[in-house]
Amino acid sequence: MKEGKIKNFKLYRLMVFGVLILAYMAVFFHRLAVGIVREDLIRNSTCLILTLPT
Repeated sequence: MKEGKIKNFKLYRLMVFGVLILAYMAVFFHRLAVGIVREDLIRNSTCLILTLPT
């Protein structure tokens, strides 16, 4: 019985860690993508100038 609880806890811990890693990666690449195309967005904007953080 105790080994089953330990196994479930380890699985739960791994799943939570995986979700956190995926969220971190999504936010990191989302911010990176805007930083990469920042100059193109500013240059190609015709009616609205976007002010993006540097």
